[in-house]
Amino acid sequence: MNVMYAHHYIEIKTVPPLQHTIPYNRERLESQMECIVKFDVVHEQETKSLRGLIFVNEDELPNVNQLTEMLTDMKYEVKADPSDPMRYNPVNPQADYQYIHIRELDTGDKTYKEDRDLKNIVSNLLPSQNRPI
Repeated sequence: MNVMYAHHYIEIKTVPPLQHTIPYNRERLESQMECIVKFDVVHEQETKSLRGLIFVNEDELPNVNQLTEMLTDMKYEVKADPSDPMRYNPVNPQADYQYIHIRELDTGDKTYKEDRDLKNIVSNLLPSQNRPI
């Protein structure tokens, strides 16, 4: 099909529908669930609340590698904090954010939220390296 546009002819070609060109495994898709990841990106002056999406197997939550990959796909180069699995620190010291904190993991069936009260109690009971005993 040719179309005249600004005194030039442009040939328009039809493209086959996407569903016919991308193979997928229907069984694998049916056994996976969406997990909505709610997280905060903590900057010096402000905190931004964002969301991401990860596909996980039924009755599972995403692991550290899946969360790191999701954040990397969103252009946040991070590594997991060894002392807090819900905190991710920037790999690049020049990054414009201080850290990322995962607030909630929601698969629809299960929701994981950090219990801040319990965390405060435990942190007060455990000895700190900087605090004299």
